[in-house]
Amino acid sequence: MTYNTNLNRASEYPVNPGWRNPETSRATAIAITPQAKGLQRRILNWLQEHKDGAYSSEEIATVFGLQPHEIYPRISTLLAQKAVEDSKLRTKNEGGHNVIMWKAV
Repeated sequence: MTYNTNLNRASEYPVNPGWRNPETSRATAIAITPQAKGLQRRILNWLQEHKDGAYSSEEIATVFGLQPHEIYPRISTLLAQKAVEDSKLRTKNEGGHNVIMWKAV
């Protein structure tokens, strides 16, 4: 899937959340921008404070008391901004699947 990054705002993706559907997801992307940016900053600050380690999205979600699906888009945005990177380490999620462990750049 591709994301439409034309948000008609001063800053575009990855600075602001991306969207796919101009009728529904664009409005949501605009509405959640303040919360998304706040969570994104908190995640990055936490990863920078724990720079010696690498953490899965699931582990990060646990730290913040959130669900993994709330973390995935923030990690994607931080990755697009080159603020985080794949550590090349893997761990198993609750379903037993390998997942990426992220670290701050």
